[in-house]
Amino acid sequence: MISERLVRLRGTYNLRDTGGRAAGTGRTRWGKLYRSDALHRLDDDDRRELAARRIGLVVDLRHESERTGFPSALRGLGAEVVHVPVLGAAPETFLAAGAGLDEFYDHIVHERGHALVAAVRVLARSGSTPVIVHCTSGKDRTGLVVALALALVGVGRSTIVDDYAATQHHLPPALLDQVVAHWRQAHGRPVAKLETLVRLSPPAALERVFDRIEARHGSAEEYAREHGLTGEDLMLLADVLVGRPPAAGPRCVSRRRTQR
Repeated sequence: MISERLVRLRGTYNLRDTGGRAAGTGRTRWGKLYRSDALHRLDDDDRRELAARRIGLVVDLRHESERTGFPSALRGLGAEVVHVPVLGAAPETFLAAGAGLDEFYDHIVHERGHALVAAVRVLARSGSTPVIVHCTSGKDRTGLVVALALALVGVGRSTIVDDYAATQHHLPPALLDQVVAHWRQAHGRPVAKLETLVRLSPPAALERVFDRIEARHGSAEEYAREHGLTGEDLMLLADVLVGRPPAAGPRCVSRRRTQR
């Protein structure tokens, strides 16, 4: 149920647990991998909730411009932050170009595959530490990283698509209205496909991603291998997402690093 997966914080709209999904003969672990929108609005109560969930690693998929403008409010949490920028340019570039979801996702999957795989590799090597993966809305970049990770551990395609599509239920229309209005004003004209790119996470969009990956590479696993994921990474990923439950206590590391 969506209501059971959603973590209700004041500073996020779309923080969700990916646990409990059928994956081969097992299920993905609750409390291990969370997907989210941006974390710059967190307050003290939110941070206490994340600490109670033992969040020890945050994988930030945003471009440097987004991180600078809206830095994550993680002070005192003690989590390691890893930056894995999925886009090679600021998101505004794609909005200004009038890209739709298909064009946007094609760019990420076919031109930034190494970044998607780098993010998955961080997950694979996270051990028992509970992890949050996020971008700005938790819809597109986060959606593709989580979709790839879940596919690699045996979660069914329809289940992954349902998880992706759930985002549309959580992003507040008023917030999205502000984004759309800002871009229309900034460009002084209608921006092609803006409404779809900002607001929607239609199941068909992710279905088409899987179709194109399978047509070009044969499978999600072959795609990941062609972009640098190793057999060891795949075994580790299955172990951390589907294997043993997390050990007690978070890994508290204050250093920050960026994956290139």
